[in-house]
Amino acid sequence: RKNVWIELDVQKLDSYGRVLAYVWLAPPSSDSENEIREKMFNAKLLLKGYAQVITIPPNVKYAELFIKFQREARERGEGFWDYVASKWGGKEIYIGNKRTGVFHREDCEFAKKIALYNRVEFSSIEEAIEAGFRKCKICFSEPISPNQNDYIGNKRSGIFHRADCRYAIQIAEHNKVYLKAEKKLLMQVIGLAKYASRKNIFLSFCKQ
Repeated sequence: RKNVWIELDVQKLDSYGRVLAYVWLAPPSSDSENEIREKMFNAKLLLKGYAQVITIPPNVKYAELFIKFQREARERGEGFWDYVASKWGGKEIYIGNKRTGVFHREDCEFAKKIALYNRVEFSSIEEAIEAGFRKCKICFSEPISPNQNDYIGNKRSGIFHRADCRYAIQIAEHNKVYLKAEKKLLMQVIGLAKYASRKNIFLSFCKQ
């Protein structure tokens, strides 16, 4: 028998009535990464390759760290990741969503939110397409070389910039939205605004 400490996030239960909690094997003195590695049971399962990340918003307090721990376990071939490596030969894996029929690159923000029971893995783009899945429009979007008068939106911050803005250059490719400085600009800005609204962020112009 062992005492554990339960930490709840924003939402206590999922849609099926299951408790969503973080389990600590010892009382944490802080929420530092080292404390989480050493004392949190959820983290230990990920680091040893015995669990896979599933994110259920709004419970995302440790989501980024959990993804990091999972990546470390996979790179080391821990737990079931050893089997995954032997099966796929270390190649890139594509993640399909059985509910939507869309497949994503493994590091796509939408792939990380797929429920385990809706998740299916493919070893190649061709395999996913043959199975009837279609590409995610976000993570498979082709990089564009913008003109000086175009704008680049940041899906993460909800801010868009001129193409030559120093902040636009720093935006991660998967967070970029290219806004052409033509008739479609208004339509595309409205689209980004809707995206921002769904993400509970504000849309604004860069002040630089």
